[in-house]
Amino acid sequence: MNTTLDLLQKLILVEHESHTIRLCGPTANQLTVIHCPEDIELEGQPTREEQGWVITLRANSRRTAYLSLTVELRLDGETRLQDIPTRIFGRKEHFLCMVTTSNFHWGYNPSKVKEIERTGEPRLHHVYGDPVMCHGHALDSSIYMAEGCHQYEAPVTWLIDADVAQAGAELLTGWHQAYGDDVGVLPSSFFHHNPVNYNVDATVEETARMLKHHREAIKTAMSRQGWLMHPKILGVDQWVGGIGSSFLQAAKELEFGAIWGICFDHETCDSSMYHEGAPWDAYRLREDNFRYPTAESGALWAFAWTSRDLVNSFLEYPGASVYYSTDPDDIRVAGIMDQQEDYWTRIHEGFVSNAHNDFTCFVIHNEDHDAHRESSQHYIGHYLSQLPEGVVAVTLEEVRQWLELRYPHGQHPSQLLELADPLTCHDAVAAKRHKGSPPAHWGQTDGHNPGVLCYYGADARWMAGEGEQTPAQYIDYGATVGFAETGTSPKKPIPILTDWQEAVELTPEGEVLSVSFTADLEFSKLPLIWWDRPELAGDACTTRAVICYVDVVKGRNECTVMMKQP
Repeated sequence: MNTTLDLLQKLILVEHESHTIRLCGPTANQLTVIHCPEDIELEGQPTREEQGWVITLRANSRRTAYLSLTVELRLDGETRLQDIPTRIFGRKEHFLCMVTTSNFHWGYNPSKVKEIERTGEPRLHHVYGDPVMCHGHALDSSIYMAEGCHQYEAPVTWLIDADVAQAGAELLTGWHQAYGDDVGVLPSSFFHHNPVNYNVDATVEETARMLKHHREAIKTAMSRQGWLMHPKILGVDQWVGGIGSSFLQAAKELEFGAIWGICFDHETCDSSMYHEGAPWDAYRLREDNFRYPTAESGALWAFAWTSRDLVNSFLEYPGASVYYSTDPDDIRVAGIMDQQEDYWTRIHEGFVSNAHNDFTCFVIHNEDHDAHRESSQHYIGHYLSQLPEGVVAVTLEEVRQWLELRYPHGQHPSQLLELADPLTCHDAVAAKRHKGSPPAHWGQTDGHNPGVLCYYGADARWMAGEGEQTPAQYIDYGATVGFAETGTSPKKPIPILTDWQEAVELTPEGEVLSVSFTADLEFSKLPLIWWDRPELAGDACTTRAVICYVDVVKGRNECTVMMKQP
């Protein structure tokens, strides 16, 4: 069967809504729906349009179990039946994505890492060095991780290249059918001593040609196993430049739907990853500045490399998220894995407990060269055995489709998070990272670091420390700023507020809090924060914080905050 059919790997709908979806490309001569799950209604018949075959479906109530929609495809006299797993989500969801990356490396053989750790022999010349001698992938280790995830009914997103696809096509096709695993593209890569940054050292055309090669190879390998599929997720690792302008432009030309691999606080890491200032969760990438979001439809979605402990990452900003992480190897190096079994659970519970948000996408990522470790497998299993209530395990492709339906043109997700410190083994981390002494900026009280209040949307990203009246950091996504491929994101200066005065006044609308203060800078829509003031009704609220957005002028300012009426 021709691999140009571009058939979706999954079909995601939003409950009690009708959606018209491009199911596959235009090359099929005929597409017929043979079977539809009982809770999905086919409205009309599939139609062939210029961009492909489209289908209109209406979903009933939320369903997280996989049920298949079966289509019959005809192309050049050949007919094929294909099952497409479906799910129905609500308009508000907390997602979990288990992700593994496995690709061929030149100058590095990750398959040897397991052997060296097992034997204790430091034969590093067998691991990295001359590409002629050192090359390969560690698919077996990623398989080990996925087997652990499947024990807890968690599907896995596989980001792979042509070599891994050829080696693992039969297994991955079976796991797609049995567990819901999906496949994305991750180009072959290099290592510390021989990286290539495609965003700087290659043209968009060269990048696109390389990506197309891997995607076509993946599609061919899977189609030989009877799985007609089309990867819409692109992964980019650090040894080829990380997410950047060249990959963004090439992915858009090739009609990918999303790119995985953003690190919100990385000024650089492992020779690339110039992502500092980006949101920490999913967002639409702006074409002229990949670190900034846009609400325009058609823009690609970005997914995090892995989710982070935002409290401690912001306290040691930038770059500290390489330790305060949901990558098993990161927390092993930081001394957390051996000391705190519930670290990920506490991080995730913090995200989910902010019930006012419409979505969170929690990503757990393990690279193939780390995925062989039994300690990592145990840690992942413990976490999966006690997921926070309401969390559904999905693939990146499922989240991408849901985001497209949930946030059409002109809309963009946002998150406002009030988070407490999830770390309980501070002494172990201090011993590993700070020579045994807790850093002064931790500001510990009763053994806990202060929490954070943080926000991102299409307009801005900001963070305030627990108890602080204004943000400690503010990035204005709407500002006109210069862009550098290997640069960072400018921070907007925060006004210093003095001579703060408050008084309760009675107005025809009810009681209000009258506030006056002096500012040394002008600031449009400055978030003013009140902690533990439940009587106040602001523009946004969390469990302990009330936020009001105020246009501040240089000099004396006055504003009012509504108070909750009895």
